[in-house]
Amino acid sequence: MPLSIPALDNRDFDQIVAEGRGLLPRLAPQWTDYNLSDPGITLMELLGSRLEHTLYRLDRTPQALARNFASRVGVQALPSQVADTVLLVSAANAPIRLPAGMQIGAAQGDAIFQTAEALAVSAATLVLVIADGIDVTAANARKDVGGGAASKTATAWRPFGADPKIGSVIHLGFDQPLGAPGKPVRLYAWTTDPAADRAVRARLIAEAEAIAAEAAACAVGCAAEAVPWTSHYSVRTVWEFHRGGGAWAALDGVHDATRALSLSGAIEFDAPAGHVVGEPDPTRFFIRCRITRGSFECPPQLCKLGLNAVAAAHAVDIAAAETLGASQGHALERHPLAAAPVVPHSTALVITTPSGPDTSWQEVETWDASGAHDHHYLLDAAAASITGGNGARASVWPAGATLTIRYRTGSGAAGNLAAGTLARLVDSTLNTTRYQAANGGALPDAAKLALIQPCAALGGADAEDLDTTQARAYDAAFALERAVTCADVERLAKDVPGVPVARARALANHHPSLPCIDAAGCITVIVVPACPDYRPTPSADCLAAVRTYLDRRRTLTTELHVQAACFQEFAISATLCSDGRVPAVALQAVARKALADFFHPLRGGPDADGWPIGRDI
Repeated sequence: MPLSIPALDNRDFDQIVAEGRGLLPRLAPQWTDYNLSDPGITLMELLGSRLEHTLYRLDRTPQALARNFASRVGVQALPSQVADTVLLVSAANAPIRLPAGMQIGAAQGDAIFQTAEALAVSAATLVLVIADGIDVTAANARKDVGGGAASKTATAWRPFGADPKIGSVIHLGFDQPLGAPGKPVRLYAWTTDPAADRAVRARLIAEAEAIAAEAAACAVGCAAEAVPWTSHYSVRTVWEFHRGGGAWAALDGVHDATRALSLSGAIEFDAPAGHVVGEPDPTRFFIRCRITRGSFECPPQLCKLGLNAVAAAHAVDIAAAETLGASQGHALERHPLAAAPVVPHSTALVITTPSGPDTSWQEVETWDASGAHDHHYLLDAAAASITGGNGARASVWPAGATLTIRYRTGSGAAGNLAAGTLARLVDSTLNTTRYQAANGGALPDAAKLALIQPCAALGGADAEDLDTTQARAYDAAFALERAVTCADVERLAKDVPGVPVARARALANHHPSLPCIDAAGCITVIVVPACPDYRPTPSADCLAAVRTYLDRRRTLTTELHVQAACFQEFAISATLCSDGRVPAVALQAVARKALADFFHPLRGGPDADGWPIGRDI
């Protein structure tokens, strides 16, 4: 039964004053004049009025105060979020340069997405994909890999095979060299769950930034070594090109954001000089990715790998700066904008007075942190309007000043478009101007420049309401950040970003080298990875990654050890009795499967959530 919230505003002015008068005979016997003409009674009524106002406010929390409480635990209300996706480009007149800011639309209609980066479109075509000796070109040729849960049904293939090891390799064959030497080339790889990859990438980046901040703030050797988030916890790879005679050379300028092809991400490098045809097909120009060290617990799976990839976002520039007219010099003056919704943090306001243009004005989402002299203006992104200050919260716009603004339109859940929706460059003035500046020619039509959107656009969300912000603040205040109890250690061990830990068991007062002695202050964590299916055993690098993650979160006096689970082999001898309706061979197969499932370390046990670690058979 939930507790009822008490009413704090439970007394009015008359009750408060009457209670004060009732205390006078005991607290001030000399005070005998209780008439309204007495100055003391006047002061008592003044204090009663102020107390009544205070009680009134106790039962009513204003939004500004609620937002302030949330900010105390590092939570800010989220504005509408911008969806993004990745497009693959092919052009009949390649090589060309696709500048940043090119506007993309569906088969019909206006621009809805805009490229977030420039792309040098290579004339080459990816025509052959060989994953550890297996031709997966047909599986890679599909145009739609879905996105999120839908992509899990897509045809997946393993770039390094079912059992990756040092020397395992994926070959990518092209019909011609990738471009002029030194020109940037961009590939993109999609795994079976791009939506989950976004969350993992965000956590990896946050962890790397936290480690770097700790290293910068403390003395030498007192913080964990900062490792780029793009580095896999175990596997290292090298990207190479074939330069003839069976020889391979490393590509220059490589930036691989896929963590050894285990995450959806881009692979960028410089087009090589001396790229010639060669093995494994003498008619193709090959590059390859080869494992040089380490191992995977779970072999990576891809749905698609494509050439000429460019990121695009649901945030489109307006065609030209919009003039809002002259300011009236009023407090909280409001001006509507022509296009809605507006992308938060994309506006740039210029206020022009006789003394010249002033670009110091900044967009804010609330007045909470605005002072009387701050050059702030309030953006209502959904309603597409801006509001000036009132002199107490931000400065008032100067009377007679001309207001001009640039911004982007888009954002929100409407931007989460299905795969294959974005299909063409929009024939707009902005596109024509930007394309001509980069290439010196006319904007190509759809027949000469093709766009493919293999994955759904992800990440778009409407602005967060205050209740949701408060809920996130509550979660943040009680989020597990420190390994204090054994249960904390187990939960954190299974939460290491990018490391597939399926199960963990923490043993208190246990040292791996002293199993028969209570070791006070020691906690040993037993780790079981998610792969392989039979006898899942973590590698040394997997254990080291878990140890590093836990070490930053342990209490000062705790000694942590991480080790792999030991598997106990056993045999079962049983006599199966059939009633004659089931063949003996089928009965044996069913019995073996039932036993294997029940004793499976990851999906066995009484509750089918893994065989209990340490439990007797």
